[in-house]
Amino acid sequence: MTHALNGGSPAIDAGKDCTVAVDERYVPRDATCDLGAYEFKDFTTVTVTNNASLAVDPTTGWVVAAGSVTCSNDETFDLAVEVSQEQKVGRGSAVVKAAGKVTVTCSTSVQPWAIALAPASGQFAIGNAVVTAKTDAGPWIIPATATTPVKLYRGRK
Repeated sequence: MTHALNGGSPAIDAGKDCTVAVDERYVPRDATCDLGAYEFKDFTTVTVTNNASLAVDPTTGWVVAAGSVTCSNDETFDLAVEVSQEQKVGRGSAVVKAAGKVTVTCSTSVQPWAIALAPASGQFAIGNAVVTAKTDAGPWIIPATATTPVKLYRGRK
């Protein structure tokens, strides 16, 4: 097991006579390698977007959330996704929610993501909702979140 270096660590670029081409994770070392088993790379920035409309399965009430991600470095990480919809119930209201994680492989070009989510209780209905997607990743990835109002529409049976 290796431990990631934090930005500003004195071990970054402190190596001399670097003869090993990769670190313990097989990440290439640069000309001035870092001390230890881990080669620090720049922090990764992520841009997350959500689609403006999402399909609801009319049979199950599940919703398919989707969007895209772009990263400053090639990375694979989880994206935590939640869809929330306030619905009228009699004179009151109830909130239908579904959440899950999808593993994304991110690069400098736009990469799509999608996940089918089952509500904890109730069913999603046609109408307005909110989707939130946020990175769930290591300390070298700068956290990113996208919260978007969306329209839910009836998918195919």
